[in-house]
Amino acid sequence: MKKLYRAGFTTIISICLMILTGCGSPEKIDSFKRASYDEYTNTTSKEYSNWSSIYITGTLKNTEVMKIDDIDYLVANVEEAKDKNWICIIGQAGVYSDEILGDYIGKKLRFFGEYQSPIENKQVMKFYNTSKYCIKTTNDKVVADPTGLMASREYATNWIDKNGIESRYDVIKDLSDKIPGVYVSRGLCILDGNDNLFKFVQKGEDGLYHDCYVSYDCEHDDGTISEAGIQTGEGISIYYYVNENGFLKNLFFSKYSGVGFNLDDFENQTEKEIILTKDYQWKEEGNVKLSAYYPSRQDKSNYAFDVVIDASTEKDAISATNLFLNFFDKLKLEESSLVVKIHGTNANIIYYRTPKITIITGEEYDGTVVDTIPSWLDLEKVNQEEYTDIISGLSSIMNDFLDNL
Repeated sequence: MKKLYRAGFTTIISICLMILTGCGSPEKIDSFKRASYDEYTNTTSKEYSNWSSIYITGTLKNTEVMKIDDIDYLVANVEEAKDKNWICIIGQAGVYSDEILGDYIGKKLRFFGEYQSPIENKQVMKFYNTSKYCIKTTNDKVVADPTGLMASREYATNWIDKNGIESRYDVIKDLSDKIPGVYVSRGLCILDGNDNLFKFVQKGEDGLYHDCYVSYDCEHDDGTISEAGIQTGEGISIYYYVNENGFLKNLFFSKYSGVGFNLDDFENQTEKEIILTKDYQWKEEGNVKLSAYYPSRQDKSNYAFDVVIDASTEKDAISATNLFLNFFDKLKLEESSLVVKIHGTNANIIYYRTPKITIITGEEYDGTVVDTIPSWLDLEKVNQEEYTDIISGLSSIMNDFLDNL
C-alpha cells in the first residue's frame, strides 16, 4: 500500500513539473530556447533581453494588422495561458499573409522567433525571415516557414491596391530616408537590351514624363517581366515595398492597361539628342566609344555622357573606371553611364549616375551577376606612377573628344 501511495505521489509530482515546464516542451529546439510569459514578465535578467532566439507554446487565437513603430505589420495573437498573451510579428502587411494559417486558428502550436519589447502588457516575438521554420505543431510538424508566409500575388495585389501607396517609383527610389510601407507604381516599360535593368516611365503631376531604371529582380518567381509577358511600350504595374531598414524591394510586375500615354508621347518630350559619338582604338585590343548628348530635347542646359570601354587587361579596366568617374564628377553631369568590359571575358561593370543616385551592376569572371562593385575592380589599386601611360592614353582620347564637341 505504501509503495502504491508513493508511486501515485511521484506521478502527481511529474505531472506538475510537466505543466510548470511547458507540458514536456524541450528546453531548446535547435537554437531556440523555450520561453514563457512569466519568465519575461517577472525578471530583469539579461538572459531575457531583446533579440534572444526563443520559442513559445500557445493557442493561435487570430491574426490582425497592427501598427508598430508606424509600420503596418501582420501579427498572430497567441494565448499561452489565461491572461498570458503574446504578439507574434509575422511581417509587413501586404508582403506577408495569413493565407495558410486559417486551419490552425484555435490550435496549440509552437512559435519561433526573436524576442522584442512588450506592447500593451503583451510579450512580443518576431519571426526571422531566414529561418527554416516559424511555426510548428507540438508534434514537431512544420506549419509555416518565411516563404510560406509570404503573400501570394493575388493577395498582395488586392492588399496593396486597397491599402498601399500609389507613387512615382523614381521618387521613392531616390529618397535617402525611405518610408517603410507597400507601394505600387504604374507606367510604361522599355526594354533596352540591358540584362539587369529596364527603363520605367511615368507621367508626373507636373505633366512631364519621368523615367528611371528598375532592376529585373523581384521576390515572386511568377511575377517577373518575362512571366508577365510584358513588352516594350506596354503598361506595367510595379508592386514593391520598403522594409523597416529602408531598403526597396520589388515584389512582382504585372501588365496594366490604364497608363494613359504611349511611348511616342514620352519620346517626343524626352528623347535625348545626340551631340557627338566617336570610337577610338585604345592600345592593342582595347577600344573606347564616347557619346555626348542632351538628356532631353527640351532642356539643353547641360549635357550627359555615355562611355563604353573594352579594356585589354584588368589594370586597364581599373584605370579607365577611375579616370572616367573622376571626369564625370568634375563636369557635374546631369546624367552619365559608364560600361567597362575586360576583353574576351565575362567581367564587366556598369555605372549609371545622376546627382541623386548611382546604380551599379556587373559580372565576375565566372559570369556571376552582382549589384555591387565586382571583386576584380579594385579602384584602390590605382598607382599614379605605374598607371601614367594608361591614364595618359585615355586623357588624350578624352581631350580629343571634348575638342570636337
